[in-house]
Amino acid sequence: MIFSSYRNEKEDIYFSSFWLPMLTIFFGILCAIINFSYLGYFSYVVNIPIEKLPLSGTDLAFTTYPSALCMLPFPNFWAIIFFFILITLGIDSQVN
Repeated sequence: MIFSSYRNEKEDIYFSSFWLPMLTIFFGILCAIINFSYLGYFSYVVNIPIEKLPLSGTDLAFTTYPSALCMLPFPNFWAIIFFFILITLGIDSQVN
């Protein structure tokens, strides 16, 4: 109710209600592609089948993304950005 009071009366709510779920789906698929492509690469490098990797559930994201960030140029910068995003998401979920 509070957020709807900030909306302009002439704003098209149907447009927002369509694109917000579409963007959520797009970024979910993008994250899955990034995550599983890195797992495939890591499996290839260490010569272990993907089924044998000891990752599942939340371990998948919290292990895969930091180790993938270590392979980028300037890994400390990307690691700080990644964990800053996690902190802001955690604070946001506590406030809402």
